[in-house]
Amino acid sequence: SSRYERFQQRKILLSTNSNSTTTNLNTVLDVIRAVSSSIESSSLISSSLETCHVIPRLLIGALENETCSDMDHLKDVITTEMNNNNNTKKLSTIRFVQTARKNSFYPSKWGKVMVDLTRLSKETLAIKPRSSHRPFKECPKPLRAFEEALFHINHYLGDWERYSSRKNDIRRSRKAFEERAYFSHGLACEMHMEQWMLRFIQQFGLHRAKQLLG
Repeated sequence: SSRYERFQQRKILLSTNSNSTTTNLNTVLDVIRAVSSSIESSSLISSSLETCHVIPRLLIGALENETCSDMDHLKDVITTEMNNNNNTKKLSTIRFVQTARKNSFYPSKWGKVMVDLTRLSKETLAIKPRSSHRPFKECPKPLRAFEEALFHINHYLGDWERYSSRKNDIRRSRKAFEERAYFSHGLACEMHMEQWMLRFIQQFGLHRAKQLLG
C-alpha cells in the first residue's frame, strides 16, 4: 500500500478507537478486524491491510524521575485492589515512562513486522524466516514513520538488573546499557500506556488479574 493509504488507515484506526461505541477493542486482533471492516466500506482506500505490516519501535529507557499525571489513580488501584503487590510495582510499564525520540533510528533501531500468513505462498512459508525484523522477502524494509503505522512497539530497556539478566547475550554490556538508558525526549503518558492495567483488570476481573500478574 502507498504512504497515503497507510496514513488513511491510521486515521480510520484513530477514529474507530475514539468512538464511544467501540468498547471491545481489547486485543490486536480486535483492532485489525475493526480497521479491515472500515477499510472495506471506505471510498478513500483501494487496498487492504498489508501482508507484512511494519511496526516501528520506541525505546523507553531507565529513568524514573518522571511519572504520568494520572499515575496516582493507578497506584491507588495497585495498593488497594491488587493488595500492594510488589511484583506489580516492578512492572516496567509502571516504572518507566520516558522515551527516545519518535521516528529516529537511534536508539530504537529496526521495527518488527506482523505477518498475515494466509496471504503468503506455500513456497514462501517453507523457507526459514531470516529475522524477526524482516522474516520474508515479501516484507518491506523494517522502517516506518509513526504517522503511517497502525501499531507501534514500546521497547522497554528496564533497569540494569533486568537488562543484564540475559547472561549469554554479549551485546548487553554495561556500556550498551548506559548508552540507551537516559533518553527523555517524550513520555509514554501521551499514549496512555500506563492505563493497560486498568483495562486488564476490567477485562479479566480482579481475581484472575491477581493470578496472572503474580
